[in-house]
Amino acid sequence: MDIPSRTPSGVRDQTPAPSGVDQPAVGVAVRYGTSHGAAGLLGDASPSARAPLARDRSARLLDGAALVMVGILAALITLSGVHTGWKTVDADELVYRRTLEAMRHGVDFYHAQRAALILKEHRPPTSIRAIRPPTLYLVLRWFPEASWRWLVGLVYLADLGLVWKLARRYGALAAAVAAALAAIWLFGDTTYLFLHAEVWGLPFFLAGALALRSRRVWLAALLLLAAACIRELYVAGLFVGLAIDLGPVWRDVVRARRRALERIAPWCTALLCGTVLYVVHSAFAATVLSAHGYNARFGNEHRTLAFLLRLVSPIVTGGGEAFGIAVTILGVLGVIRVGRKDPAAIVCGASGVFLLAASVWATRVYWSACWALPIAAFAPAALGLGEAVDAQVEGVDRASGFSTPGRSQG
Repeated sequence: MDIPSRTPSGVRDQTPAPSGVDQPAVGVAVRYGTSHGAAGLLGDASPSARAPLARDRSARLLDGAALVMVGILAALITLSGVHTGWKTVDADELVYRRTLEAMRHGVDFYHAQRAALILKEHRPPTSIRAIRPPTLYLVLRWFPEASWRWLVGLVYLADLGLVWKLARRYGALAAAVAAALAAIWLFGDTTYLFLHAEVWGLPFFLAGALALRSRRVWLAALLLLAAACIRELYVAGLFVGLAIDLGPVWRDVVRARRRALERIAPWCTALLCGTVLYVVHSAFAATVLSAHGYNARFGNEHRTLAFLLRLVSPIVTGGGEAFGIAVTILGVLGVIRVGRKDPAAIVCGASGVFLLAASVWATRVYWSACWALPIAAFAPAALGLGEAVDAQVEGVDRASGFSTPGRSQG
């Protein structure tokens, strides 16, 4: 029986199969470069032929272990928050808690938040920025108070899983390390940040960055818009996504105007929708503002070294400052290293650095919930813990103007 196979020239080879070797064994042997059929594959294959198989098995084992670790860490972070309860209370957390309690008794969001702010500041709010977007609280109002600490556990699980996925492109070890770094940040936040909108919007932001990596631009824009509807700070991701696609647009606009406009249509649509929603939100918020009252101004803390260390540290004792500084610096360096290859890195890195700078200017430590994990996801890439192996996005990267990491071409 003749066994057809492809020769390098593209001509079918009609060489008879060796006696005693069935067709599947020959196919496998040819694929892996051996000449002794199944016996050669199992026993006589060169180390260079067996090495990729061994690396794949090791990567799969490490991936499995990392995902188990993600689940365990998310559960521990959640249990830590449940154990804390209301023993450690941030002042803004009380505002959100009182807002939800009033909403559960039939008060609309805007008047509920106004009343909660008056209890905190002893004066009514005067600025729209004092009123959070209602998205998160319109959802949480339907759940009993005892469930909020448990529900945020789903957010922690999503955060860790998405950070793992973002870093997985750079190797199994890099992904496991990134998830562990993110977990340390979440352990530091869970004691006092669980009703902040910054926490609940982060999974949508990370998922949007992942969608952009695979060039599902409409999905990316939708997810980043959802994050911005939960906390308007995340609108930075939409502007970065628009900037990413504006580069190719300027090159294409002369020879293919329609194609150029199609590239930026998702971002322009999302920004337009976000603008409309913010105008509606502002109109409702304006009804509960007062001409004379109080708003915590930006820059209401001194920008001392102690403040800066607290800003970049998930834990302010036991080496937490050194950890925060190292992870932040490595994350920025990792983004710089791989940004040319990975649009997700640009979205996370550029938005993260912008929000970090804004946190310093506004002296808002809790804004680290927006930028810390997106930056930490790329810290292992700065150390070169693994090379890019995501073959599924190679063609997509070339089409979108991003070079593909990994094997050299030619």
